[in-house]
Amino acid sequence: MGVGTIEDFRSRLYLISPPRIDLQAFSVDLSKALDGGDVASFQLRLKDENRDDILKACELLMPIVQSRDVAFI
Repeated sequence: MGVGTIEDFRSRLYLISPPRIDLQAFSVDLSKALDGGDVASFQLRLKDENRDDILKACELLMPIVQSRDVAFI
């Protein structure tokens, strides 16, 4: 087996949200970040938020992430 090319070892980005976000402003920032590089996945990590706020964030952010073929965690 030969040595791989540099393309075989390229790094991809794994984005993680801050623990608290302004949902509307963050959705714009997230879109820009997703368009700025090769992103493999995005993890929503909201701390101390209630279930309804987390679900609202998922409803807004998941389509943004998935429309770019990025995993939403």
